[in-house]
Amino acid sequence: MITDRRSFLRNSAILTAGSALLPTWTTASAATAVATRTLTPALALTTDEQAVLAWVASYADSYRLQGGCILGHLRGSPNKFTQIVAHMADPAKFASLLAAKSPLSSALVNGDSYSFQYGQTLFTLQNSSTSLPTVANTDWKHQALQYDPKTHILTDPLGDTGASAQINYTIQLIAKTRTVPQNFQALVTGLVESTLYKLTQDAPFNTFRNSVLNSKPAKAGDATAVNRIFLQNLALLAQVFPANSLAPILKSPLLTASLATQFTLSTAQLVARFSVLRTKVNRSYSDETIWLALLIPNQISPQSGDLTNALGLPANGGFNAILSLDALADMRQLLNDPAFATA
Repeated sequence: MITDRRSFLRNSAILTAGSALLPTWTTASAATAVATRTLTPALALTTDEQAVLAWVASYADSYRLQGGCILGHLRGSPNKFTQIVAHMADPAKFASLLAAKSPLSSALVNGDSYSFQYGQTLFTLQNSSTSLPTVANTDWKHQALQYDPKTHILTDPLGDTGASAQINYTIQLIAKTRTVPQNFQALVTGLVESTLYKLTQDAPFNTFRNSVLNSKPAKAGDATAVNRIFLQNLALLAQVFPANSLAPILKSPLLTASLATQFTLSTAQLVARFSVLRTKVNRSYSDETIWLALLIPNQISPQSGDLTNALGLPANGGFNAILSLDALADMRQLLNDPAFATA
């Protein structure tokens, strides 16, 4: 059973607050000036981060911390999820470093994106040989933040942290037209990242959350997309909302309607079955493992689109892919456990 990553997540107190796919990247240079501030004192990086950044510095001429992990440091979040972007000055040198022992030895690789665990931290690393990657399309303003560990400069292209000396830690949605699945993806990312990085969920956030969960898919394709997003993010959602606290989301009009198109169990049945199983099966099985064990085998037509395929690369990525594949491996073990069969 895979317990190393799960245990450090528990120990880092992710559950006390009770994303996510990465945003779209670009390597185009910014056309306009953006807000910056020098952080004094500098971010207190962990030993894991210092080691990985030192390795990145050996091949990159510029690199940054990216997104909400910056605010998480400032807020004192105990959760250890770090995003890094880097410009490869010499791609050949990077390739030679990969051939040797490196932090990326067991990474999940999707193009120039690497997802891996080092020490007690989960990392994503986005490389580019053109220029330093920046966020091109995102739902939340904090995702565009970048921090230079060498100069201690925080770059804030979307004005997330505010104009005053006091940094704003409220999670802020970018206003734009979205489809039902896109709204759900934005909500999931907001729920997960506000918890990971101790960002404040204000009244507008709660209004957005209620609006999304009370909506319904207008067509079958929307329902399929919502289901895929839910499965891909389930490993993190189940830790943000442990045990039965995930039930209100599952039983929302959006997921009730969407899951019914691809699964034989209703959301009410899923919640009831989970409540029973959680008390019966070994506590070493995580909540996300039990949820997957209830969902994956009960697809209506898995042969025409098994949602298991959505959990790993290339469909899924970042922290979600690492944790989802762990939970999927444990799910297969749980399905053969007599306690699961008799519960």
